[in-house]
Parts: sequence; structure tokens; C-alpha cells
Amino acid sequence: MVELITDITADDLPLASHKKLFNYWKKIKGTKKMPSRADFNPMFVPDVLPSIILTDVHQEPLRFKIRLMGTEIRTVAGADMTGSWVDETPQTEEIIERYKWLIENKKPYFNMDKIQFELRDFINLHAVKDFTHYQAITLPFSDDDENVNIILSSSHYY
Repeated sequence: MVELITDITADDLPLASHKKLFNYWKKIKGTKKMPSRADFNPMFVPDVLPSIILTDVHQEPLRFKIRLMGTEIRTVAGADMTGSWVDETPQTEEIIERYKWLIENKKPYFNMDKIQFELRDFINLHAVKDFTHYQAITLPFSDDDENVNIILSSSHYY
């Protein structure tokens, strides 16, 4: 599994857009453990919107469903997977493990790595990407300040 950098500060984040998103998340969180999705106004972080994935957390059984996929992420993946279950997408085991960590710990993490995409366009069934590097910040949201119900991740690929 990719090493997660936890207990992060904005200074730990190399990208200005990730710093801005993290600082905004902290601001809307205030004294709570986590902000709610209703607290999040995308107009305050427009530069990260193409690079985000919003994922709904479903309980019993624990599963993750992509609610929204930014245009940059769709381009890298070669498909719009909005509405897809993460566990039904190839090579997502590590992502699911990281999401489980986030749910258990209720705090953000940062990671970067080299990844091989073997995602396939579900309509044309052809390979769409080889190797690329990425870095991502992943943030928890909660409607009741106890249980993570939405995960927001912003990824930068290069």
C-alpha cells in the first residue's frame, strides 16, 4: 500500500491548489471533527474542481460510490465513472483500503506515487493509460460529525 502522510499541515502539500483546498476544509470544519457536505461551497475552490472526486460512503455493507468526477480525472481515467461503485472498477483495492483508513481515523491524508492505469473505457474496451505520477489529498465529510459519509479527493497527475 502507498504510504499515507497523515497529521498534515498545508506546509506538507507541494501544490498551491491542494494547500488552498486543505485550508478551506479546515476553515469550514471549524471546531468539528469534520465539515459536512453542506458546508462545502465549490465557489471558494474553483481551481480544484476539475481534479476532484466526490465519493459517497454506503454502510452495511461498506461500499463506495462515485458521486462526481471532475473533468481532469475523467480525462486521465479515460471514462466518466460517475455513478460507479469503486469496488467494481479494476485496480482499486488500495484506494478502498485508504478510504477505510480515512473512515476509521476521520482525518485527511496526502499521498503520492507512480501508478499504472489499466482502466478500460467501458464502451470501447481499449486500454487508455500507461504509467503516470500523481499526488492526492483526501478529505472526510460528515453529516453528523461522527461518521464519514462523503470523501473528497483532489488528485494531480503528471
